[in-house]
Amino acid sequence: MFLHLKEMYKCHITSLPLWLIALMMICISCEKELTAPTINQGVYGVIMERYGDFMPGASSEHGERYVRREIYVYEYTLPSQMTFTTPYWNAWEVTPETMPTRLIAKTKSSKNGYYQIQLPAGKYSIFVLDRGMLNYSRGYMGMENDGGMNPITINPGEVREYNYMLHNEVY
Repeated sequence: MFLHLKEMYKCHITSLPLWLIALMMICISCEKELTAPTINQGVYGVIMERYGDFMPGASSEHGERYVRREIYVYEYTLPSQMTFTTPYWNAWEVTPETMPTRLIAKTKSSKNGYYQIQLPAGKYSIFVLDRGMLNYSRGYMGMENDGGMNPITINPGEVREYNYMLHNEVY
């Protein structure tokens, strides 16, 4: 940005009007992304999306990217509390309006996927709103031994990292 303005004005940055320098500093600070937690108890992490063809020898574009999404923290949730909508055991179609457990907190991730939520000590389930549905890690990876969905336990004074990978249009 500085080089572009320098070219445009054909001058040194120090000879620019003070108001313009202040405006540039504001714009630069707006672009700065939070990357470390500023909370004293709760959860933080990044939301990423995997896309494309990951099969051996694939020639199509594929990869991972940071995404903006809404993150919902609910009371610890078991599959038996969910509404079964399809013949597959891991395909509950739940929206924030139809979630059977109580919402504790929610936030949005930044353009770089970063989020953080201040939480009281306790056991919770984390979901990411994606394509209108509350997404969770499918299969056993997102469940505890007793079947809890996307579980996270926050102890007093603890700040836990919880990164989340969405698998959209992956083959």
